Amino acid sequence: MPPRPKTMSWATATPSLVIGGLFDLFRYAFLFFWLWGPAVIGYGVSSYYGGGIEGHIAGAVAGLAGYTATPVLAAFGTVMSITMAISGWFLVLIFILMIDTHIITKHPTGILWLLEGIMGSTFLMAFFMFRAQIRKERETLKQWERTSAAAREAREAAQLAKAARLRAANDNQTEEIPGAPAEAA
Repeated sequence: MPPRPKTMSWATATPSLVIGGLFDLFRYAFLFFWLWGPAVIGYGVSSYYGGGIEGHIAGAVAGLAGYTATPVLAAFGTVMSITMAISGWFLVLIFILMIDTHIITKHPTGILWLLEGIMGSTFLMAFFMFRAQIRKERETLKQWERTSAAAREAREAAQLAKAARLRAANDNQTEEIPGAPAEAA
């Protein structure tokens, strides 16, 4: 009987999914850096100078500077978004390869999911690749359980038949032993 096949679980996949989700969060946050960047800077400057007129003026100046620097902030956000996408994709890919290379090599859609991860969402890439692998390994485990149960039943039936033959042989042997003197009556 072959050994029990290894099965992947969602607990094994969780670190890759969390990392993919975090990098996706940073990626999409940087895409909107032109929007929230000046707002955060304006809030920080106005908080630093307090709630008086100085704080309001400083916040307005920071907001105006952010508004005029929108092309630069958009370019920075785009570059950082691409950097986050590639970094997250490589990191999740390394985790996937450390866990099990069959996730990529044994599935016909593995390469397509890798392309989706670099172009779209790293979390979705990892989720669908792990889901396919977990389903495949669960089916393999169920098949192994069925075959091992059948083999176990066959082994038990053979042991019961052997025990019955031995019992029958012992019963025949104790009834009459050939060559033994007959009991005197």
